Formats: sequence, structure tokens, C-alpha cells
Amino acid sequence: EDVVGCSAEAFRAKERQFHLDLKDAESVAYFEERIDICPGDPRAYYRMGSWWHAMEKYEKAMAYYDHAISLNPAYSGVLRDRASLQAACRDPALRNGTAALKDARMALELASSNNELDSEWIHRGYLQILAAAHAECNDFASAIAIQKEVLEKYCTTRRAN
Repeated sequence: EDVVGCSAEAFRAKERQFHLDLKDAESVAYFEERIDICPGDPRAYYRMGSWWHAMEKYEKAMAYYDHAISLNPAYSGVLRDRASLQAACRDPALRNGTAALKDARMALELASSNNELDSEWIHRGYLQILAAAHAECNDFASAIAIQKEVLEKYCTTRRAN
């Protein structure tokens, strides 16, 4: 936060502006600039990885996710998204069920302990990725059990609303 322009608050404000159209070239230019200015900011690498993920450039996405995690190994959102890529990537070369399961478990544990699961929607997302990781490991019984939990949470939320 000591570097000019590295304020997390300023970054989040600018990020919200680009969130509406993640595929916009201006968005990627902003994240590249953010990385140049604040090379130690894991959020910048995470967002850049998300951009490449959306563009279906999975190797690049994985590289940015890996770098974000190297800067902050306890970043639950990056772990979750890397697990998603490892469990269900269209490119089979990037699939790694064991790594996906490890990341998905760690992401869920961190998000829970940091009170980041503040909505059923967010919690369900973490659980769905955990289910996908189990499926990638051919543990279909666990994947089905977790997916049933996801559906129960969804149905409970729908009934309450």
C-alpha cells in the first residue's frame, strides 16, 4: 500500500468499473498496468487470470492464478478458481484432479474461516467446485453427495424467498 496507485480501495473502485465487461480490452490493459505498478499485488494477478480464463486462454489463466497464489497462498478466491480450471478445463492437459481437490478443499476451508461464505450463493459455488474436483478424481460418490448438498441449500434458499 506504500506504492503510489497501489491502494486496495482505489483498485477495487476501478475494478468495479471493468467488472461489467470483463472481455473489454481496456480491462486487460488496466490489469496489466496494475501489475506493472504493483507487482506484489495478488489481486491484480487474480483478475488478470480471470480475464484469460474468460478468454479461454487457460494456460495463461493458470500462470496468473499460480502467481497470485505464490504471493498469497491463503487467497481463497484464487484457489477456488484454479481448482475449477484444474477440475473442468476444456484443455485436458491442464486437468489435475488431485491438485483440484487440494485447492478446492483449501479454498472452502479458508473462505469459511475468513467468513467469506456470507451468502448461500457463494457457499454453493465453493461446494460445486469441490464436487467437480471429486468427479475429476473419479470419486463420484463424494461428488454426488456434495452436489446433493448444493441442491438442498438452493432449494432451502428458494423456499425461504
